[in-house]
Amino acid sequence: MYTLRKYFFNFKNWIASYERIKYLYNKGRLLKKGYKINSTTDEYIVSIENKSDIFLRKKGSDWSVFKQITVGGEYNYIIEKIKAIIPNPSLIIDCGANIGLTSYQLSYAFPNCRIISVEPDFGNYTQLLKNLNGRTNLLALNKAIWSEKRMLNIDYDFRDGQDWSVRTTDEKTVSGVSVESITINQILELSGHKVIDFLKIDIEGAEKELFKDKNTSNFLNQTKFISLEIHDEFDISSKIYQTLKENNFKLIKCGELMFGIKNQFI
Repeated sequence: MYTLRKYFFNFKNWIASYERIKYLYNKGRLLKKGYKINSTTDEYIVSIENKSDIFLRKKGSDWSVFKQITVGGEYNYIIEKIKAIIPNPSLIIDCGANIGLTSYQLSYAFPNCRIISVEPDFGNYTQLLKNLNGRTNLLALNKAIWSEKRMLNIDYDFRDGQDWSVRTTDEKTVSGVSVESITINQILELSGHKVIDFLKIDIEGAEKELFKDKNTSNFLNQTKFISLEIHDEFDISSKIYQTLKENNFKLIKCGELMFGIKNQFI
């Protein structure tokens, strides 16, 4: 028994040492890129010159999201394309905002633009509010994107089961957690704008609901630029590509993202 306990504590110490080494390694890499990182019991706090701090939970996928979006610049190409064509967009909708890092980047790229960030998971939403605190051009909604207004269930077992893979569904789930949905047209009406300059969609498979038919995808008539992460588990890629082309979008593949520009702006 003593030996087992000893091995258990040695293993815990090894994990703690590994996490500490990983933290110091990442801290050094980020310093070279102009980021400063501090640590609390539960969070990493990333400071960027002339910008507000970013808060990342130590447990879960926040660090991976930060590396992909903020450090890796997943949306940099798209942002530069928008700047070249519409230097001063009026409305951006971020569907599937997670902890708010894309909205955070967009708010600095377009400081006079109204940005609406939508996230269904309450834990992610709470972190989003911390990361977007003080950004006066942002509105955050704790809702799910769907083709109609209704109650949906949250699935925490999609893909790797991490915070960046939270899925909403109209089917029964084991979580027992539900959230109210909202449509993109309802968000547009809420905004008081008539056109969406940039629509970002990364909603863990719920895009299948948005592209069911012409009625559910009619928000495309009011959309100038769009980006999607398509989740192939639902066999919807062909339908989405076809619908976007029928709505006069030119499509560009950007890593995991599909970027669409209305032909009239090319």
